[in-house]
This record gives sequence, C-alpha cells and structure tokens, in this order.
Amino acid sequence: MAELTDMNNEERTLKRIPLEIVALAALLALPVGLIFDWQAALLFLAGGGFAALNFIWMKIAVTHFLNREKKKALVFAAAGYALRLLLILGLFSIIIFFFSKRILAFAGGFTTLLPIFFVEALLTYMKMQPWKR
Repeated sequence: MAELTDMNNEERTLKRIPLEIVALAALLALPVGLIFDWQAALLFLAGGGFAALNFIWMKIAVTHFLNREKKKALVFAAAGYALRLLLILGLFSIIIFFFSKRILAFAGGFTTLLPIFFVEALLTYMKMQPWKR
C-alpha cells in the first residue's frame, strides 16, 4: 500500500512540475516586462513554456523507453534525443536571428525549471526522511 501511495505522489509531482515552471515564468515575466520591455517579458514566458513542454516530452520519452525492448528502446531513445536537440537548436537559432538582443530573456525563462526541480527535490527528500528530534 505504501508503494502505491508513493507512486501516486510521484505521478502528482511529475504532473505538477510543468505547471509550476509556467507559473514561475509568468510571475517572473512581470518584473522582466517592467524592467526591460514587453518583448523581453514574452520571450521570458515563452522560455518557461518551452521548458515545461521539454519536461513533458522527456517524461513521455522516458516512460516509452522503459516500456520497450532493450534494442528498440535504444533506437527510440537515440532518435528522440537527436530530434529534441535539433528542435532546441532550431528554436534558439530562430530567437537569435530575430531577437538577438533578447536571447537572455528566453534563456532566463528556460532556466525556471532549475529552481522548480530544486524545490521539488527538497520537498520529496523531506517527505522521505523523518525529522530526528
């Protein structure tokens, strides 16, 4: 029964992370817009949205990878990773080409996943370890 509860908690956390990434990016896009301009704010928000989509894609890819035969799984993982890398490079190239002065805004939005991962990892660790008194 404890394993089922742990699995439910993990699944809830994995579903919550993309929403938290977008929420943090939206929250931080407001001061970015006030300090810089609306294009920087939109690019910051777009970076957070892209990070959330990237997380969802990775979650799906890992789930598929773990449910396949070993030989097919390796081909699937390599093809998926290559496609993902090409899409990221293409998106960054487009942003550099059209918004070269605001690439850091997009990169900043993309990195909103880092504090979310840190907080979620800390919360999970705190649930796993009983506090010693």
